[in-house]
Amino acid sequence: MEMNRRETKKDLILRAAEKAFSTKGFTQTKISDISASAGISDASLYELFENKEALLFTLPEDKTHQQIAINERHLRGLIGAEVKLRKLIWNYLEFLENNKDYASIILFELRKNRRFYESKAYELFRQFSQNFMDIIKEGMEEGVFRATINPYLLRNLIFGTVDHVMITWFLYEKPKNLVSQVDPFFDLIMKAAGTLHEPRMPESKKEQILKAASIIFSKKGYDKTKISDIARFAGIADGTIYQYFVNKEDILFNLAQERTLEFLQITETHLNALNYPERRLSVLIKDYLDYLQFNQDYSSIIIFELRYNRDFYESKEYERWKQFSNLILDAIRSGQKEGCFRNEVDPILCAKMVFGLIDHTMITWLLFRRPPALIAQSNEILDLILSAIKNPNKQEITNRERKERLNEVR
Repeated sequence: MEMNRRETKKDLILRAAEKAFSTKGFTQTKISDISASAGISDASLYELFENKEALLFTLPEDKTHQQIAINERHLRGLIGAEVKLRKLIWNYLEFLENNKDYASIILFELRKNRRFYESKAYELFRQFSQNFMDIIKEGMEEGVFRATINPYLLRNLIFGTVDHVMITWFLYEKPKNLVSQVDPFFDLIMKAAGTLHEPRMPESKKEQILKAASIIFSKKGYDKTKISDIARFAGIADGTIYQYFVNKEDILFNLAQERTLEFLQITETHLNALNYPERRLSVLIKDYLDYLQFNQDYSSIIIFELRYNRDFYESKEYERWKQFSNLILDAIRSGQKEGCFRNEVDPILCAKMVFGLIDHTMITWLLFRRPPALIAQSNEILDLILSAIKNPNKQEITNRERKERLNEVR
């Protein structure tokens, strides 16, 4: 019973302090003001709080817990980083608008207090902001945000902009309400960090379907995904999907074909005028790792939906995938012809080694984030592959090869 009385007393103190700090400010508020408003003695207040600053640092705990819980509940079932980030921003602005005293204390008392950033209470703020960081990184992996964007900088842009919007909201009542800023603010974020900087033709219905399927297959898995899930995410009717695809499997295989074609266009551009076999093989492997890193949904689909799917290998869409594996084979065979790779190497077995190594590295990356980044292991992967096939008797390169390699670098 005593514990309940102490908790009730603490709630009264915190409620009184929140009102006092938000109206009079931290500096102008006295402990006696808070205790009088709470209907207790100063001594009773000091039983629970060491000083006024300890009381200030405790104030945001409950509200921040509420925000974290709201976000967890509202994000459940949402798919796609763009949708999730917009929801987070909406929730944040709506919560601040509905909890004006709390918003005032955050803005005018805690942001400027250096000791707050060293306190235990600040850890809750970090937990809250981590939601934003996780979704920004998810967006980078999905290709919603540029792979080169600094996620910490984008997070700072979000919170910093909200602070400045709040300043004029408090001081001049402009805007009239915070939630009205969600759409124009989110538009700025997407322009600043998104991958689309130039006007483009509107996506076709087929592109919408494939984009939606890519995200949902990678999040929920092919087996658990329904046609209605894809249609809902793409913003179209179920029947529209059947105008373009026979069934769910047809969507999956078409998706693999379209993404592989996109990757081939990138890598063929990079291979242009590269004649040295070792360099061609290195570019192919690094390009592949780079594409997988920044297209995580594609990576997930390759490993968990296609690689071990017998039907895929019998489909016409598999022919597109074979184009890439043929580029690997051609680089190996060219290297054997020129003497830089060992003749006794079986090119087909070597190609299987390349894909097998990358596949199993992808599995631990996708499931456990080991390694943290695929690209970070590109040199080690290349070293293993090249060490296995290089001709040890050809240590010196010819003058012609040296010139070719210098030209490639230029």
